[in-house]
Amino acid sequence: MTKKPDSKKKIEKLENKISYKFKDRSILETALTHESFVHEFRGKDENGKKFNHYEQLEFLGDSVLGLSICHILYKKFPEKREGWLAKTKALVVSKDVLGKKAVEIQLGSFLNLGKGELKSGGKKRKSILVDSFEALIGALFLDGGYEVCRDFIEKQFSEEVDLVMKEELVDFKTLLQEISQSRYHCLPFYKVTEELGPEHEKIFHITVHLNNTVMGNGLGKTKKEAGQLAAQEAIKKIKAIVEGND
Repeated sequence: MTKKPDSKKKIEKLENKISYKFKDRSILETALTHESFVHEFRGKDENGKKFNHYEQLEFLGDSVLGLSICHILYKKFPEKREGWLAKTKALVVSKDVLGKKAVEIQLGSFLNLGKGELKSGGKKRKSILVDSFEALIGALFLDGGYEVCRDFIEKQFSEEVDLVMKEELVDFKTLLQEISQSRYHCLPFYKVTEELGPEHEKIFHITVHLNNTVMGNGLGKTKKEAGQLAAQEAIKKIKAIVEGND
């Protein structure tokens, strides 16, 4: 593969970050190679040897990640029902979380991208970071096997699993929708009531309504965050009403 002079050092640096040394580093090289890089060099290095991009490893890694998270949740929460486990798994392996994990290990700095992708900020693009993180998991699985891969995933996602245990990693908007449909036969309506602060540091104030009644308020740096907090407050209010009627 066409390599920069510091390619070996960069590979070693990434191995140190993930606490695993590859037996076959070509697998890791593939996991770090975007299709734009392959097209730019026509899939051959300076010696004429063919190389490929990470698409197939991404496909494999996505499945291994899902299995590993299911395995981890099954062991940690044996009393939980299938529906809860499925929703929790979806939250833990969401694109936002995967993008965050890729940033934490500075994965973008290790990627092989074509000149066009480099110029357009590909090393920081969430879709590329998410895909390459899944490809890295696929590479770990091929080189080290399931146990090595699951141990890496368990370490990387320990924070998210802890948040699940504290009931802080919850999709409150989805939960409120389920509650409102079953109890009030309506869907929650979210409204941005205020946008506070300068453009680069905006704070959004969102209210959530059920049957034209304000049930919750939320303040956040993004509309998504504010909406989640508003839904969380609404759920608490509904819970208090239900308990008061019991």
